[in-house]
Amino acid sequence: MRVKLVFTRHGETNNNVTHTINGHHDSKLTAAGIRETLSSAPYLQQYDFTWVYVSDLGRARDTLYHLGLKGAVEPRLRDRNFGRFNGCPYGQYAKEKKVVLEATADVECEPPSVETYTELCNRVGSAIRDTVARACELEGMVEEVRVLCVTHCSPTRCSAIVLAPYATAPFPENLRKQKIPNNSVTEYLITAGQDGQIEHVELLKFASTKHILV
Repeated sequence: MRVKLVFTRHGETNNNVTHTINGHHDSKLTAAGIRETLSSAPYLQQYDFTWVYVSDLGRARDTLYHLGLKGAVEPRLRDRNFGRFNGCPYGQYAKEKKVVLEATADVECEPPSVETYTELCNRVGSAIRDTVARACELEGMVEEVRVLCVTHCSPTRCSAIVLAPYATAPFPENLRKQKIPNNSVTEYLITAGQDGQIEHVELLKFASTKHILV
């Protein structure tokens, strides 16, 4: 079974403009964010998605609304939980992260209450694998299942981290630090076996903004 999996990040928010961590804290889309989302709509609508999933956070659901699409809420697509740093200036987190790195030399270690990338990849990966397994139930009825995930920066990075081991062509390096612009799209073509397990992944686009016309 072939699965076209598309991740798109939400539109620009007020917190994005002020370099404030969104995380599990929410923030409204800016006027520019709404304009760019509306500009993205024709590109995404052309796919005629089989299923659309959206993070349960407001900025993702607002983005879905302005895309002119409807979808099911998937909490596993919500942004990374920065714990006590949710809604705080990014510099506060960066300062404490530096202290942790100097003490442990382990990039996976985080200040207390912050979700690690391993934890985030586990929940995003479980959502992807469940979706692929569900798509395989349609084997013989459709040639390709197309899925849109309206989500956030960190979950999009994690989608690449989770799927990279199944690819023969290389993915971008240092995925944890790759820039994921607002309204960008990351697209995969996944091949799965009859048992619902992922067999091969082709990265079609990564953090592309070419479809945004404003």
